[in-house]
Amino acid sequence: MSDIAWPLYGHAAAEQDVLGAMESGRLHHAWLIEGPSGIGKALFARRLAAVLLGAKRVNGNTLDVPASDPVVEKMAAGGHPDFRWLAREPNEKGKLPLFIPVDSVREDLVNFFTLKPALGGKRVCVVDAVDELNASGANALLKSLEEPPPNCVLILIYHGQRAVLATIRSRCRRLKLELLSDDEMEAALKSAGGSASDKAKSIAKGRPGLALELSEPDALSGLSAADAVLRSLDRGVMRDVPSAFAQVTKSDLSFRAFSIGLLEGLATRASDAPHLASAWLWVSNVLDHATRDSMDRGQTTAKLLSGLQERSRAA
Repeated sequence: MSDIAWPLYGHAAAEQDVLGAMESGRLHHAWLIEGPSGIGKALFARRLAAVLLGAKRVNGNTLDVPASDPVVEKMAAGGHPDFRWLAREPNEKGKLPLFIPVDSVREDLVNFFTLKPALGGKRVCVVDAVDELNASGANALLKSLEEPPPNCVLILIYHGQRAVLATIRSRCRRLKLELLSDDEMEAALKSAGGSASDKAKSIAKGRPGLALELSEPDALSGLSAADAVLRSLDRGVMRDVPSAFAQVTKSDLSFRAFSIGLLEGLATRASDAPHLASAWLWVSNVLDHATRDSMDRGQTTAKLLSGLQERSRAA
């Protein structure tokens, strides 16, 4: 599949749903692609967008399109006039905002859809991801769903990390993407040209994108800190808290990996140590509140480590 743009493994049923809608002439104006992060939703969205914009499929059973197709080349270069990819972008300090700015939603989605397709086909906008819209952004998006312009298709990626407005969900055709099988996972990793550690693959469980992310150096630092904290909980004594804090707060990626590794480890241990089930729930709540209240990773890490230190003493 080396000459295929954005090769995808798994998700054949979802592709057949889309192809069936296209062939029937009843293509919906909005699609909600949902499933856990790291399973290929963004790849699926790019492949679908390319076909909607006129890229020629290599066969009738998939959304495979050649990497050399002019539509694909324009999309890859960021120069297709009828395509927008709406996502969080780093600010001048290199930090990602918590939400996609509402001004971006209005400019790259709402206003973009008021214009006629420049190349005479369709206009397509992908929102990556609807989880990262605040209330103002979600309401701005809803306007385009309530009064869908002709020849425009909206593709929403949804990780399931935050509730999506029922009014948005009800106006979209849903595509549920599932975890990949072990064989599909290995094929996807090989195709991506990256190597994933055994630890990362074990945690990712059918999510090749997550496995690759967790194999980055900063992510491995965060996973190492999670392992150290979990071992401390096993012993009933927290050790080297300053070292763990430094590892976790190195970057957003190290913090994310720590959070994932900690929750995974607590869940695994809870069957043999039921008191850790309450620790898992507490950690999960802290992370949810941190996201909601825009706490930085230093504040959140300090709260997690101090709280777990108290729990280890009480165990």
